[in-house]
Amino acid sequence: MANSAAFVAMPGGGAKPVLGTNPFAFGCPRGVGQPPFVFDQACSMLARGELQLLQKAGLPIPPGAAVDASGQPTLDATEGLAGAQLPFGGHKGMNLALMVELMAAACTGSPFATEVSLDSHMRTTGAQSPPPRPAGEFPTVNGELILALDPEQFSQFGIGFPGGFRARVEDFVSGLVSGGADRQGNAPRLPSERRYAQRQKTMALDGAIEVDAALFDAALAFGK
Repeated sequence: MANSAAFVAMPGGGAKPVLGTNPFAFGCPRGVGQPPFVFDQACSMLARGELQLLQKAGLPIPPGAAVDASGQPTLDATEGLAGAQLPFGGHKGMNLALMVELMAAACTGSPFATEVSLDSHMRTTGAQSPPPRPAGEFPTVNGELILALDPEQFSQFGIGFPGGFRARVEDFVSGLVSGGADRQGNAPRLPSERRYAQRQKTMALDGAIEVDAALFDAALAFGK
């Protein structure tokens, strides 16, 4: 888990960004030959990058994703970037964001979201005050916490299962998506399955990947 600069306001009327988008990730091994079960997500309704992509495309943002600088709900990405994002699920997302702040920042001795921007700017430039641009719109010094558990040390005290922890996980996970497709033909899938499939397609290409010309030019512009 990692905290970020202050982009997110407290739900229920907050207008000032005080929390990071605070993404956290989880990974768990599956059965032999299967890629691990993984996901990562922000505690805000939208990741910062998603908000910026919607702004670039001129598309509205979902209701409840952000407020403008005066604290009013907005569907405009530019207003949301200038105001504050909101956590997903109201207080539920806020609770997770607070947890990440405490685990990733406090536990590691790193700056909180409200301190990240100033801390980073002062460390990199020697300045004594924040730069004259929106808070957080520059490289940040954030905290990260990784917890690694050996499942075999825990599962040996649980119920017996042929094949151990990985086989037990595989039996459970594979059963989640075995129900078949719905009326629209959409089959249930696990997090990261689409990305794994796309990775296989990419690896099968003979050293070439087709990219839209406008996207390619935009990518090159980032390096200038």
